[in-house]
Parts: sequence; C-alpha cells; structure tokens
Amino acid sequence: MSKPYVKLIALWTAVLTLVAGLHLVPGTASAASNPSVSSAVYQDGTYSVNYTVYKVDTGTGLGTDTPSQMDTFMDKEAKAEVRIANGETWVTVVLNQAKWWVSLEVDSGDEKGPDDEKYPAVTVVSEDPAANKRTVKFKVKDIGARTKAYVHVDASDTVPGYNHKYDVEFGFDTSSIPLASVGPAEPALADGAYTIGFQALHATKDQPSSMNAYFLAPKRLTVKGGKKLVTATLKDSSVIKEFKVAADGENFVEAATLSADEKADTRVVQFEVAKLSDVLKAKVHIVTSYVRDGVETPYEMTHDIRLAFDLDSIAPTLADGEYNVSLTLPDNVKDYVDGSLGLSVQNGQYVVTFKTVQGSTVSKLQKAGSSDFIEPITSEVAALAATTTKAAQFKIDDLNAAYTAYLRIDGEESERPFEVRLSGATPVDEDDEGNGNPGGGGGSGGYLLSDGLYTMDFTVLKKGTAEPSVMNGYVVNTAKLRVENKVNYVAVTLKQSKEITAFTVNGITPNTIESDPVANTRTVEFEVADLTAIIPAWVKVEWPEYNYFHDYEVDLKFGAPRPVLNKIEIGDKKSDENGNDAAGGDGNGGTAGKTVQLSDIQYHWAKGAIDEAVKLGFATGFPDGTFRPDAQVSRAEFAAMIARALKLESAANGLTFKDLGSIPPWVRPYIAQAVEAGLLNGYADGTFRSFHPITRAEIAVILVRALGIEPDETAALPFKDADQVQSWARPYVATAYKQGLIGGKSNELLKPNDSATRAEAVTFILRLLKQKP
Repeated sequence: MSKPYVKLIALWTAVLTLVAGLHLVPGTASAASNPSVSSAVYQDGTYSVNYTVYKVDTGTGLGTDTPSQMDTFMDKEAKAEVRIANGETWVTVVLNQAKWWVSLEVDSGDEKGPDDEKYPAVTVVSEDPAANKRTVKFKVKDIGARTKAYVHVDASDTVPGYNHKYDVEFGFDTSSIPLASVGPAEPALADGAYTIGFQALHATKDQPSSMNAYFLAPKRLTVKGGKKLVTATLKDSSVIKEFKVAADGENFVEAATLSADEKADTRVVQFEVAKLSDVLKAKVHIVTSYVRDGVETPYEMTHDIRLAFDLDSIAPTLADGEYNVSLTLPDNVKDYVDGSLGLSVQNGQYVVTFKTVQGSTVSKLQKAGSSDFIEPITSEVAALAATTTKAAQFKIDDLNAAYTAYLRIDGEESERPFEVRLSGATPVDEDDEGNGNPGGGGGSGGYLLSDGLYTMDFTVLKKGTAEPSVMNGYVVNTAKLRVENKVNYVAVTLKQSKEITAFTVNGITPNTIESDPVANTRTVEFEVADLTAIIPAWVKVEWPEYNYFHDYEVDLKFGAPRPVLNKIEIGDKKSDENGNDAAGGDGNGGTAGKTVQLSDIQYHWAKGAIDEAVKLGFATGFPDGTFRPDAQVSRAEFAAMIARALKLESAANGLTFKDLGSIPPWVRPYIAQAVEAGLLNGYADGTFRSFHPITRAEIAVILVRALGIEPDETAALPFKDADQVQSWARPYVATAYKQGLIGGKSNELLKPNDSATRAEAVTFILRLLKQKP
C-alpha cells in the first residue's frame, strides 16, 4: 500500500472521528469538574500545564465532562504554556491539522472584534505548513475555571461539504501553578459618607484587644478626593490620654478630637487611613488606677494595638448636616406628633428631634430587639413655638434600625407607642427656616448616594398592602442599583421569564438587559425616582402547564442600598467585629437560644428555618443585622454550619490542603472536623477552595454521608435536568431526594449545579437534623 494512500485513509479516519465527536454525537451535559468561576489567585510566572478540550451539549449549551474530539487535534505533547503577569493570563497552545482550523475564538472577557463571531479571535504566533501545525495564544479570564471557546472547522477539501462551527470549553490543570499570597482587595469607594465596622486587635495575636470595648458605635467613614477618614467614639475618655495611629504604616499621629462629652465621659475622634484593607497600627496611653488589697494603685501604660476594618460592613450613610424624615403616624398619635422628624448628623453622632403639641411629649425610645430604653438628652428641649409646641431630642446609634417611640399625654395613665424609621431622610434646605418642611438638597431617591453600583433587598407586595404577593416567589429578592448622574437605574431578575409574558413598572415596560432561556430568567432595568417609595407595577402570567392565566397589580418595595465593593479573594471576609464568622457564632454555641432580630427575612420563604437555625446556633446574621438569605454560601461557610449543627468532635489531624494559606483561620477547625468525619474533601489538585460557592449537588452528597446511610444506586430523579448530575454524585443526590433532604427548584428542574443560597443551606441542614437519630 502506497504512503499517499495510507495518509489519505488516516485523514479520512480523522475527519470521521471529528464528525462523530463534534457533531453527530452530542455529549451528556454535566457539572464541569472545573467550575465556571474559581476563587484562586495564582502567582505570576510561566508554567507548562496539561489541558483538555471538553464538549458542549448542543441542546442545553452547558459544558460537559466528556473530552471533545477536538481535544485530539491539539498537540498535547507541547502542553499549554501559561504566562501570568500584571493581572493578565495568556495561554499558548499548538494546533494539529492546522489547515482545517478556519478560526478559533476564546472568551477572554474582552470585546470581540468586527470580524469575530462569538469571542475574540486567538493570535497566531507561528505556522508550520510542513507539519500542518499552528501555534496560537489567547487571554483567559480565569485559568482555574472552564474557558468557553468557539471553533470553525472546514475539512471540505477532504470531506466535501464538511464546514461546521462548534462551542467547546478549555479546562486547564492548575495543580502545578502556585497560589499567590494576597490579601483583601482595597474597596473602590466614591466620595461620600459610610458606616464601617472595625475591631481593635492585640498587638501580636489575632484576637481582640481589651481596648476593643472602648470603641462605640456608630463608626463612620468619610471619603473625599480619595482620602479616607474614620470617625469613632471612645468611652471612658478621661483615662485614654492618647490615641495615636500610624496612617503611613510607621509614624504615629494623635487622632483629632472632634467633640467631647464630659458628662458621658466620651469623645469623638477622627483619623486618616491609607488602606482599609490593611491592618492599621495604633497606640493608646492609659492613665487610671485600680484597687488591690484595699489600696488604690495608680496605673499608667502605653499599649500597642491594631485596627482591622470589616470591608463587608461598609454601607452608605448620611453626611454631616441637618435632615428631615417624614413619619407615617398611626391615627391615635398623629394629632399630637409632627409628621416630620428632625435629624442632625454631626461627627458620627445622630440626634433626632420630635415635635409635639403642648400637653404631650415623646418620653423615650426603644430600638427594635433591645430591652433598654433611650432617654431624652434633656427632659424638655426649648420649643419652636413655646406656647404651642414642645420638642424632645434623643441620641441614637443606628439609622437603619426601627425604633418604638412612646408618646406621653397629660392626663393619660398609659403611653401610646408608635414605630419610627429613619429611611428617606432629606437634607434641610438652607432657605428653610426650621419649619419642618423637607428641603431641596441633593440625594438620590431618598438616599444620599454617590454615582456607583449598589445592591438592595427587593420585595413584591400585594397591591396596597404590606403582605408579599405570589409574584414575590418569582423574582430574585436582591435587586441591583446603578446610580448615574444622580439617576437611579434598578435591575431586577424575573425567575419565570417564559411564563411572565408582560411586566410594567409605573405603566412602562422596562428594558430587558439580560436573558437566560436555559435558566428561564430575564433581568429588566427601570428608573426609580424615590427608592424609599412604594412603586406600582403590573404583571401578566400565562402558565399553560398549570392552567394559570392571570394579570394583576402589585407594589414594589426596596430596602436600603448597599455599595458593591471590589471582590475579596483571600481573607476572612465573613467575620464580624468580634471575629465571629457569619456561618454561625463563635464556636462556643454562637447565638444558640438567643432572640436575634434579622432585618431582611421578614417576608422570605425560609424565615422559619432561618430563625430555627439561629436559635440552634449553627448560623447567624451579619454585623449589619441582615442574614442575606439569597447570598451564595461558600464551601467554608457550609463546612462551619454542618460541623456546628452535628456538633462534630475536634479533629485529631490538621489540614494539608495546598491552599491552606487562603483558608481563614476561624474555619479551619470546622473544615478539619468535617473532613475527618468523611463528610467532604478537597479537589483532585489538592486544594480546598474555601471561598468557592458550594452547589446543591455537593450539599446533597454531604447530607447523605452525614445521615450515615449508603447511597441507593437504583434511586431515580424525576427531573428534566437529572442528567446534569455528575456520575459520582448521582446516587447520593437521588438518595437525598428520596429521603426528603433536598427538593427541586421547580416541579421539573432540580438545578443540581446551581450555587446553594444561605437560606437553602440552613433548610437542608434542618431536614438532616430531623432525620438523624
């Protein structure tokens, strides 16, 4: 047989294999073992790594774990050269059968060019016509994740008519690439006023200093021209003779005193911080005395401490100035109390002023969730119109909390309580002579927001009520807010996009900015003039499967905006001011048995489960009083939750994961307990990936293992997307469904590879606890 003939047969075999692998035999969609987003940060350098080109299911558009036949047309002996530098990652690979490759486009995160079809085209480095090879390079967004690509293959010179385009995914083996040692990213903050939490740490140990108790709330952050100023109140001010910070890292400067209250023994101090993501060195000089054996002994000492700022706690607040807040008053008090509340913000101090008619006064306030009362600054403050009006002032520490005010009326034995909320404050106009009318000011929809990106809670209410609508279950309850030139653009995601055939806000159909037919969702954006107002909307639902055809009016309600900060890749981003993690408590029972007021679960479907989880102590809220039920739960958080819920014993062995340095210290004992108990483990590359979101399927596996039963290999999953469960997890997921530990996202879809939410996590764990002996 002649060599040309042998070569022709080889080419025909290659083409037929290509046709079978890329076109005629669709792959089975499954969860990619290499996720779509990784949390790892890799060290700069050049590396030679193995890689695989995977099939993409043509029906669902989802990546699979089956190598594409295109993988055989890559020169695997050359491997992939990965170059990481200056925040960018470039990959160089060699293509076999180069003449068949019309184009290769890779999703680099950049915009595609005018001649590109789906993604930016790769760059040709060199050609070798004799060997029929081509060397190309391309940029990737995340070397630790799957990278989408689009290929155009034309083999019509060998197989007439064969000219096709395909979606594929690159997966890179990152086990040989060392992780970078990085800290939290510095948040990008627009000029404005914010609240911020921080913790005073011991000079050398990662534990709170005794000085931590001397910093009172609220703690505030002012950003102006890139300069960051932190304001805090010191208690027992008379014994703290000096408080100095090293804003430049070394040289200590006395913090400025903005105000002092000798009677309360407090003073408000302010200091500059170069980088909030760094731990700030500080010194305190204490002069006091103590009694020992009946003898008063003087004490004088300078202590080194460190201040660690909680970047997740940063939230916009009001700048210094005078504001008015409109009150919604019940019928039994509105004839006695002015409907506009005065609010003064000065140096981190909040003072509210109630105006009442003669013969009545607001006697005290009570913050929601607290048993203590807030007494007036003085029993009676000078009135605006002395003969007809009285005023009472109160110092408060939280503008986002709800308060109960108590109205005392002369001649009545009992006081009349009414609720007060301070959202929607408007600045007093300079021309306003103190008559209580709202001023013009600036601001953005009831809030003083700088241009930028925010998130906020979102609830759909029944028209004219405070009760959630059925429609509330068909939306994502976290909305995105984009403030541009002081105009609010709100984006909300509709879950049942196909069934919601019409949706209007204020009579206008909003723009669709994103659509996902596979997930059956779409995101729409619309303007909102006042974010504190109730917004009228209308929805039309057509759901033939349930014979449901209705349209009805609803109301939209938004919570307080929270700024979107830079992503924090490494560090204990879920810890509160006391060093406790948001997954649940301090490792010694957390909030078990305590009553906790969480501000964002009142209308959530999982409120009962969240309340029970908090009571049992395996989950808690965040320092701002929220639970964030729809936020993704990470592998680290879930490890802490499950270890606490099951009260696992201390692990005999430590962790040996390659990325141990990126696992926050607070969660390492819980991960060790869960690993030693056989509930979860790391990835094939030896990493744990603590910040990687955990999927519903992964949780199902852990639950079955925790229940101590063998997975049922014959159990079935009655869902259309059951084939998306990876083969290794399928018996566990099916068993978890059979046992009632997990359910579907709908009657037809399980969504096994969706990231689990915090609400789902606590719900699944509670189901486990009810079945576990």
